[in-house]
Amino acid sequence: TQRQSGNTEDSGLLMTEARRILLDFEQHDPFKRDAQVNLFRTAVVLMQWGDPSYTQEVQDRASKIVDLYPTYPSMIAALSTDMTAIGQHALAIEFADKAIATEDRTQPWSNAWYARGRALYELYRTDEAIVDLQTATQKEPGSPGSLLSHTLLAEIYAERGQTNLSEIHKTAGEG
Repeated sequence: TQRQSGNTEDSGLLMTEARRILLDFEQHDPFKRDAQVNLFRTAVVLMQWGDPSYTQEVQDRASKIVDLYPTYPSMIAALSTDMTAIGQHALAIEFADKAIATEDRTQPWSNAWYARGRALYELYRTDEAIVDLQTATQKEPGSPGSLLSHTLLAEIYAERGQTNLSEIHKTAGEG
């Protein structure tokens, strides 16, 4: 991509143009799932590239997607991961809880357990985070959420000086 090649100005212009096109499309069909998700993702990327002016839009779009598509727990779990990645930990926990609540009717959502665990860790609720991260590793062993959980557990245990547990999770996180 342009950004990976060091063309930060061009990548910003391309992302802004893509967003403009998506906004035009949204005017024609405001309920089109792909348009909503892609508008959300472009705003997240622009935030991650250093533009905090998209913070409210990211929160609003994520909430809109969760409200419009409650029957897509995998998408809600992914949104929860995005929320914690950009520091919106309360929303990450809220969205993760919604995905997790469907497990008895759908399937395990290790990404949601990871997102909730990550958000709890970022909020300095480490003991609760450990429980959720361990749950993620058990729900879908080998899945991306499980591997990310092992990696974070390795970091937590290293911080606590529990090198044996840290090494076990580090190895498991390498998948």
